[in-house]
Amino acid sequence: MRRTRDENTSKNVEKATSVQLKRVLMVPLRAKTMLLSITALVILISCGAGIAVIRYTESGNALFNTVNRIKRDTATALGLTINEVLVTGRNEISRSELLTALKIRRGDPILGFDPHAARERLLSIGWVADADVQRRLPNIIYVRIIEQKPAAIWQHNGKFQLITRNGQVISKKISTRHRALKVLVGEDAPTYAAELIKMLETEHDLMRQVTHATRVGSRRWNLLLKQGIDIRLPAEHAETAWRYLATLQRNHRILQQKIRAVDLRIPNRLTVQVLQKQRTERAGNET
Repeated sequence: MRRTRDENTSKNVEKATSVQLKRVLMVPLRAKTMLLSITALVILISCGAGIAVIRYTESGNALFNTVNRIKRDTATALGLTINEVLVTGRNEISRSELLTALKIRRGDPILGFDPHAARERLLSIGWVADADVQRRLPNIIYVRIIEQKPAAIWQHNGKFQLITRNGQVISKKISTRHRALKVLVGEDAPTYAAELIKMLETEHDLMRQVTHATRVGSRRWNLLLKQGIDIRLPAEHAETAWRYLATLQRNHRILQQKIRAVDLRIPNRLTVQVLQKQRTERAGNET
């Protein structure tokens, strides 16, 4: 009885070993088949790139189309075609603009897609600060976008454009979401935008009252407040004058007075232009 049990145990072990051996042999065979298929597809893609050089001839064009068809059919058979595009970080860029930059269509061979070239095209879009493009086999293209942050609206020659803090033009399209941004006026305004914004940020309460900043003589800034008051800053030590104005506002509420302009161009001197009362004249009836 014991001998029979030992024989059965031995047979089971041999059977299990045989099954495991078959599985071990099948995995390399399947992997090898897939590897050969992918290699063939890569060769076809390389051939397509080479044939593109002679595509201008009639025979070359026919050969190019044939290789493309075989390449697409092979990729489809292997499941290596673009089926989905996953995008993160897109808020301002339109879908059509994104797809145009990527230059892909559903069903294209995924190994024929160049992520590096696609990234360079994305970086040429004004809204894109940085981008990461990846192929995720077998059929997904992954795109991560970091968009520019508009810091101001640049006005020049009657045109308005969104710009970054460093003065880079983002877009000519300005939505209602950007209406609260400050308007910088002047040809060289973008060049000095970062310097101006840094100065304004030293006094946040006062900064919130600024709506426009105009370059004067390519040397200095004039600021316009919500109350309609002009602030004339000096060409040199503008930040010192800005802080001085903020101190006057905190201590004396100078900007709540009936004034039209504050001139800070001359060091250690403050000139205030007071609003003139409008005179009402009554005209008599002609007789």
